[in-house]
Amino acid sequence: MVVAVIVITYRLDDSKVGRAWTAIREDELSAGAMGINANKLKLGAFAVGASFAGAMGVLFAASRTFVSPETFTFLQSVGVLTMVILGGIGSITGVVVGATVVTLLNIQVLQSFSLYLSQLRQSEAVIPIIGFHWKNLSNQLDPTKYQRLIFGVVLVLMMIYRPAGLLPAARRKRELGSHPEGGDAEEKGA
Repeated sequence: MVVAVIVITYRLDDSKVGRAWTAIREDELSAGAMGINANKLKLGAFAVGASFAGAMGVLFAASRTFVSPETFTFLQSVGVLTMVILGGIGSITGVVVGATVVTLLNIQVLQSFSLYLSQLRQSEAVIPIIGFHWKNLSNQLDPTKYQRLIFGVVLVLMMIYRPAGLLPAARRKRELGSHPEGGDAEEKGA
């Protein structure tokens, strides 16, 4: 199903409709001046997004056998936002990479680190320099409890050091690569 969604998304991105969506996103007034019906295409984009969400919702409900509004938390929304920003807005490959990294961070890294700290608390290990006993380590320092904080730090660091994401879309890379103070070569000659 994921492969089908990626193929459909790539096809939509390269189609006349996808280019029109990009034109509307960049400048709706200019797109309208070029004959693009913005209202119709915005409704189409909403319908496509709702179709993808509905199809994934059916698969999720089938795998869980019960779904309620309480199933979907604010942290899940933050996680999806983190995946998109980390991977690169507008880049399908980047979003897949971002989703993989965030999922591994949640499932593997945070859980493993939490288990490691739990094992240290149960041991008689001591930090030699300061004489701190690991068994006195508070349960409040469990990394899984600070998932929102870790996501927030990842988002802030990405916005500072890599605003286009890990694998940015070509258009986004060009936008962020231009220097407004220097201008283009054409502007310098004018």
